[in-house]
This record gives sequence, C-alpha cells and structure tokens, in this order.
Amino acid sequence: MIDINVVPIHPDTQYAFASSQPTGAEFLQQLQIASEGNSRVCVYCEWSVFHQDWPLVPYAMTAGATARKGQNGWEVSTPATVVFNLNGTGTVSDNGLPWPCYGPGGVVLPAGKHHISFGKTPAGTNSSRQEIRLVAISGELLECKAVIGGFEATYSSPSRCLISLSASPKRILVDGREEGVTVFKGRSDWMLLAPSGKHRLELSAY
Repeated sequence: MIDINVVPIHPDTQYAFASSQPTGAEFLQQLQIASEGNSRVCVYCEWSVFHQDWPLVPYAMTAGATARKGQNGWEVSTPATVVFNLNGTGTVSDNGLPWPCYGPGGVVLPAGKHHISFGKTPAGTNSSRQEIRLVAISGELLECKAVIGGFEATYSSPSRCLISLSASPKRILVDGREEGVTVFKGRSDWMLLAPSGKHRLELSAY
C-alpha cells in the first residue's frame, strides 16, 4: 500500500509551494502516480484534505481507463475495477447481457472491455420481488453475472470486502457453501462484509 500524507508541512512563505499542503493538481497528481504503481493507496489525513478536492479523487485514480460514446451505448476499457459514472436510466446491459452491478453512483465494472447500454424497466415490474444488485464494492470485482433473484460474482480483496447491495439478501453462498456472513442496513442500501481473499459469491433476494 502506498501512503500519501496530506497535512500542512510547508510554511506559507516557503518558495516553490503554492500552499502549505498538497491540494488541487498537486494532490491529484500524487494519487494518479501512486495508483499507477499500486492498486491500494492510503490517504493519511484527519480533516486536512480540502472539500473541493474529494470529488475529483476517483477520476485521478482511473489511470488507463477509457470511455467512448458509441451508437448504441458506451465503449469502456479499464485495467482494474472502476465505477462508470453515467446518469443512465432503466436496466443496464454489458456486452449484450443483463448487468447486475449498478446504483446511484454509477455502473461497477471489472477489468476488461465493456459495451454498456441502458434499457427500459419492464412495465408492471413487481418491486416486492426486486432482484438484488451489487451497488458498490471495496475490493476488486473480477467477474459477475445476473441470475434469477440476484447475481453471482467473483471478487478479490486483501482484507474484508465491503459490498453494498440494493436489497437484503435472503440467500448467501460463499464458494458454494452457506457461511455466517455479516449483513447490516445502511442509509439507503444493505452492506455485506465478505471474507478476505478471492471468493465466489452467490446472492439472491428470495
């Protein structure tokens, strides 16, 4: 893990520094260079990162990822897991197949090439039997596919993996076995604490 210290260390009068701490382009360049050399970057701070810098952090850390608008959607290529921040509506498809990894923050994509398109939500959809989706993940999403009632996903994480879900799972399998995985209610979604390492998850909302 690469550690970036964002604390006041330069006197305001010191030559060659615009501010007493990394901010703006300097802070974002540090994040970009660090993420190119290591997939895990730690920002050491308590309150010192300026409010206006936080929204740009995800974009600085997507080195090597590209997105291009096509006729029927978007062509996305990424060397690692990213969130494609696009305000689309309806259901999401990836390479022509239903994609169960999206939420208010965007579409979660594993490494590879993707063709992302949006479709209309079928009329008369029964919300009480809403299929569970992966909304966000703290580790690397390696692959995923939609199944009846939910999804199957493979992930990798050096520590416990925090996964945000669109609904409470009724069935959870880890590597094909029922495990005592912790699930708790968040503000607007459900959070699952998955074990560290590389694992296969099978989740269903019913």
